[in-house]
Amino acid sequence: HRVYDLTPRKFEELVADILRDLGFDVELTQMTRDNGVDIYAYMRNAVTSFLMFVECKQWKPQHKVGIGIVQRLHGACKAGNANQGMLVTTSFFTGPALAEQRRIENEMKLRDFDAFRAWLQRYR
Repeated sequence: HRVYDLTPRKFEELVADILRDLGFDVELTQMTRDNGVDIYAYMRNAVTSFLMFVECKQWKPQHKVGIGIVQRLHGACKAGNANQGMLVTTSFFTGPALAEQRRIENEMKLRDFDAFRAWLQRYR
C-alpha cells in the first residue's frame, strides 16, 4: 500500500486533511517535542466545543502499537484538557492496547490500518 511510502510527516498531513474533510478544524503540532500529539482537532459550533488530540503512527503492519502509547496519549489528553484522544496507525494494535481502549472508550479512539483504509476510500 502506498501509505507506507509516505514520510511520517506526510502521513500526519494526510490524517489532518481527512479530519478537516470530516468537519474538524485541525492544527498540526511542531515536529519536535510534540508530547505524543501530532494534531489538535477542534469541533466548534453553537452547541459545543470539542478538542481531540490525535497521534499518528505510520508503522509497518507487523509493528503493532502497544498499550504504553495508548496510555501516554490518554495522559496527554488529561493534562491538556482534551475531550478525547485518537491514535491512527497504518499498523494494528496489540491485545492489551485494545483492552485499555475498551476501559476508556469514551476518552480514546483507536483507528488501525483497516479503519484508515476505509477513511481513504471515502476521502478519495
